[in-house]
Amino acid sequence: MAFRKEEKLSAELAQELLTTTRQVSPFPGVDAGPPKTLFETKQCLHCQGVHSRKCPSVSSIEYYNDGAVKHVTYFPHGSWPEDQVIWLEDVYDALPNEENL
Repeated sequence: MAFRKEEKLSAELAQELLTTTRQVSPFPGVDAGPPKTLFETKQCLHCQGVHSRKCPSVSSIEYYNDGAVKHVTYFPHGSWPEDQVIWLEDVYDALPNEENL
């Protein structure tokens, strides 16, 4: 069953995903960088959305023996279930109208 855009997430979850968090420095004396939203920290490197399981756009990933990514194969655009992904525009659409820019 496909979700309609307005059913993907609640206004409360949308507000939580847009909450800014302070980044932790990877090493003492190293700048942690600018604050990021929770959405940005959870954003998929492959599809740029947020999802709870394997990225639906990825068909296969091949790795080197050391665990580094060797090759990524994607499904053709439009052939994967985009309703399993929360996009940034879905987050903004779920906000109450006065907060929806």
